[in-house]
Amino acid sequence: MNDRLLLVESELDTLFLVSQMLNSAHDLRHKLRGILEILHKRSGLHFGMITLRDLEDDSMSICEIHGEAIDRSVRYHPGEGLVGAILDEGATIVVERIADEPRFLSRLGVYNPDLPFIGSPLAVEQGEVVGILAAQPCDSAFLGERARFLEMAPVKFSAPIAQPTRVRDAPGSGSAPG
Repeated sequence: MNDRLLLVESELDTLFLVSQMLNSAHDLRHKLRGILEILHKRSGLHFGMITLRDLEDDSMSICEIHGEAIDRSVRYHPGEGLVGAILDEGATIVVERIADEPRFLSRLGVYNPDLPFIGSPLAVEQGEVVGILAAQPCDSAFLGERARFLEMAPVKFSAPIAQPTRVRDAPGSGSAPG
């Protein structure tokens, strides 16, 4: 079997596992951790990160990231670095080699500068970007296919991510934003 076919089979299997995780009874944060672990183990997409947009100042904060001892307090503002560019453009950004991309800020200190980076917007109603899914492929083989896969994966979990935020922030919900 050729490598591209193996990649496609792996991606289909990964999407199935992501769907199973989303349909589980776990809370949202556990589901997101599980999804990033699946992407890491099954698709070679390392240090998967999900950021969410703060509606007050339009910045992005890390909701979840796959890896240990990573500073989760890092924030990105619109237009700032690759994450900010994805927020501004509302489109996937693919970088073949991080070291060659001046917009890459390396605030987390986990990504290998000699490897690619892919970031895809998490969009809901009418294309509103509520967050970003980003990861580092283990190599640059089939980078276009991996980018397309990373664009498909958020479709599965954008609504569940946005829904709790909207319910929490809805007038009369009795919850303070947090």
